[in-house]
Amino acid sequence: YALDVLAYIPAASDVMTVEPARMLDTRSNGFSVDSKFLGAGKLPAGEITKVQIAGRGGVATDAVGVELNITAIQNEGRGFATLYPCTTTPPTASSLNYTPGVNIANATTVALNTNGEVCIFTNETAHYALDVLAYIPAASDVMTVEPARLLDTRSNGFTVDRKFLGAGKLPAGEITKVQI
Repeated sequence: YALDVLAYIPAASDVMTVEPARMLDTRSNGFSVDSKFLGAGKLPAGEITKVQIAGRGGVATDAVGVELNITAIQNEGRGFATLYPCTTTPPTASSLNYTPGVNIANATTVALNTNGEVCIFTNETAHYALDVLAYIPAASDVMTVEPARLLDTRSNGFTVDRKFLGAGKLPAGEITKVQI
């Protein structure tokens, strides 16, 4: 198991929901809300893809973060994708993990860079679809954090603070407390 922290949302937040809108679809028969970021083909392993989010699909041009749903489609191996605000290097936390032959999705909150973009890092070749569900306006009290791994039970794993590391497989029915 791995547990990553991606955002902290206070109880009294002002996250603005939008009608779900497709922002990227790499399939040749895919679609997007404005016909941008379409049909580029599978994203190659080890590549980074930048996607404009702010100003599209009901997201304000001054948005500082978004709630996105990422789907890996027709992946070519066991892998992961990381959504992040296009910093110099991708963070070590994953947004989505997948196995061969299984299309799978996950929702996550991601900060946008100053241009309103988000980056996708993929470590295995796959098609991707990216949908926006909500955004964080610039004046919001909601704050995103840099993605960071907080728990990794694998013996060769890693965490941001080297805590909650290497405990082995968690037994079914057990409860594990993690300091966030």
